[in-house]
Amino acid sequence: MKDKNEAKNRYESEETEITGAEPNQVKKAIRMSIQEKLPLLDNLTELVIYHDKEMRIVWANRTATESVGLPLEKLVGHYCYKVFHQRKEPCENCPVIKAWKTGQPQEEEIISPDGKIRFVRGYPIRDENGDINGVLEIDLEITKTKLAKELFRSLFLSSPIGIYIIQDGKFKLINPQFQKITGYSKEELLDMYSLKLVYPEDRDLVRKNAIKMLKGESLSPYEYRITTKDGETKWIMETVISINYGGKQATLGNFMDITERKKLEAQLLQAQKMEAIGTLAGGVAHDFNNILTAIQGHAELAMMNIDKADPLYRDLNQIHRSSLRAADLTRKLLLFSRKQSIEIVPLNLNRIVDDLLKMVHRLLGEDIEIHTELAPDLWTVQADRGNIEQVIMNLVVNARDAMPEGGKLTIKTENVRIDNRYCKIYSYAHPGNFVCLSVTDTGSGIKKEIIRKIFDPFFTTKGEGKGTGLGLSVVYGIVKRHEGWVNVYSEPGEGSTFKIYLKVAVNLKPEEEADFIISIKDLKGHNERILLVEDDDELRKFSSTVLTENGYIVYEASNVKEALNIFEREKGDFNLIFSDVVLPDDTGLALVEQLLSRRPNLRIILCSGYTDNKVRWPVIKEKGYRFLQKPYSITDLLRTIKESL
Repeated sequence: MKDKNEAKNRYESEETEITGAEPNQVKKAIRMSIQEKLPLLDNLTELVIYHDKEMRIVWANRTATESVGLPLEKLVGHYCYKVFHQRKEPCENCPVIKAWKTGQPQEEEIISPDGKIRFVRGYPIRDENGDINGVLEIDLEITKTKLAKELFRSLFLSSPIGIYIIQDGKFKLINPQFQKITGYSKEELLDMYSLKLVYPEDRDLVRKNAIKMLKGESLSPYEYRITTKDGETKWIMETVISINYGGKQATLGNFMDITERKKLEAQLLQAQKMEAIGTLAGGVAHDFNNILTAIQGHAELAMMNIDKADPLYRDLNQIHRSSLRAADLTRKLLLFSRKQSIEIVPLNLNRIVDDLLKMVHRLLGEDIEIHTELAPDLWTVQADRGNIEQVIMNLVVNARDAMPEGGKLTIKTENVRIDNRYCKIYSYAHPGNFVCLSVTDTGSGIKKEIIRKIFDPFFTTKGEGKGTGLGLSVVYGIVKRHEGWVNVYSEPGEGSTFKIYLKVAVNLKPEEEADFIISIKDLKGHNERILLVEDDDELRKFSSTVLTENGYIVYEASNVKEALNIFEREKGDFNLIFSDVVLPDDTGLALVEQLLSRRPNLRIILCSGYTDNKVRWPVIKEKGYRFLQKPYSITDLLRTIKESL
């Protein structure tokens, strides 16, 4: 409305300027415009203005007259730059004037004083003799269009998402982020066939989706891999639509680099898989330990009562040895499932490596050279000694099997400081001080696709009967339980390095260990009364037999309710309670707490195949209860009972 009022004011102030024009000329011009121009130009959305040689308006279409709120009759004879461009003199680089001077069509962007941007074109009009007798101005306000283009350009150039246009299978337009993701320059990408970037195995997927999109079918974002200029494989999530580009059908696409997200998904899937299998493994091992304790124990009992020269002794000894191997297998399952109780103490890994070297030499044989690089001032770690020994031995066995023709094995320890930059590369790591234990072989190496599977339980590349597939999964389980992590570096034909990272113990020194040897004759009881609570019938009978034959008076119960009844019946006259942790109707912890409330001086021993959250292992340690891990031997059982009493 303001523009229209200003135009009216300009018209009134200039009215005296055109009174000198001959009325017949004005009428003739108007008549000509109505008759010849109006049918073609009056309905255009652009402003169309016809000028004479003096730059005065001869004719204007409806859009032009409505833009200033004046009828055509009131505009004829006025200067366009005053009425439409709010200026006292022609615009700089006016295309109308340039068209008069050059005799050629001209165009310019004109910015009016109020900030509006207009795209103005001037077309010279010639008479039958070829002489210019006027200029047709076509004027379009492009303020919004211009801003939209600038906004699009800004977004296109600064977008964190790769944007491109493909036509006839080739790239026609790409933004800087697209170049960054692919590693190619703009010059290299333009007119490159788009499928060249796509990972070979994913090209069919991309091709089929492109066909669907060009047919007009809706297409959800989809994922595929590309190969960058330097050969790196990246995961991409892409969205595409069909557009008109330069008058031809084309594809407008944007894609995001989701490689890191894919890595995180793979790590999460691996963790979930390991957790699920670990739960299953732990449950199997727990039940199996009860059976093994009975088998191992009865074999020991029989061996104690038979002469070593008897042929049966050899068979019994073989049964006993087989049960020990089975116990070792369940121990590996429990380590993998992270459900075996461990004793965390300050340790020096150099000392453990030194202690194991003799065994390692026997294990590797003469064809493999052993080399150690042990840091002289190695920091102390907090770990379970037995677990760490198993990690080292499993890695050594794995290295040996990778070098069937011989080679070199290197065990190295070093102090390392992990920073945030490292953690960005390895998302499972965390910053701080760590001790790194590495085992390197010069063997056949590991293929990239195999590395992702080597920590899976029961996965093995060895032949049938040559491995359980638990060696590296046990390593994984132990290290994770110690809040550390494992990194693997390997190339086919170049050997492998396994690096174990364990957190440093603060202000603690390694404990000295002492061997404990005792004769079974010294473990006999003197009629002490024991309440034995075990839900496994075979194991309960075995334990009762061992204790009875070695001088103890034993009362048996298979659950908490039965144990409480016996305790009441015997008026609490017991020296020791020996109970399984997990019982059918409650926990061994709940039972001993009830019994201790009635007789505080009772001695307590708890046992289990494993201790999970349900049995509250921290509470067992806090209360100071003795704990016996299944499967246990006769000596272990008698010694633990004797020490408790």
